[in-house]
Amino acid sequence: ALSFYHKTLQIQQKSLSPNHPSLVVTHGKLAIAFEDLHRHEEAIEHAQKAVNIAVVAFGPSHPEVEKRQQYLDKLQQEKKVVIKQ
Repeated sequence: ALSFYHKTLQIQQKSLSPNHPSLVVTHGKLAIAFEDLHRHEEAIEHAQKAVNIAVVAFGPSHPEVEKRQQYLDKLQQEKKVVIKQ
């Protein structure tokens, strides 16, 4: 799945505007894939990108931004737990 999402992201970055809503979805899927692989730093990186693009694409008070921010917060909390162990 990871290679598919990376390829999708490369195509989207070449063909879409930098803040296109489709990039929110792809970065979100990459974040989930990295989380499943316990690669927390990379998961957080893509989740943050999803939030940043969502803010520009939808506006800061849009429900999609809140959803993406909640997921990012969850990843950051999980990283803290892993570091403490």
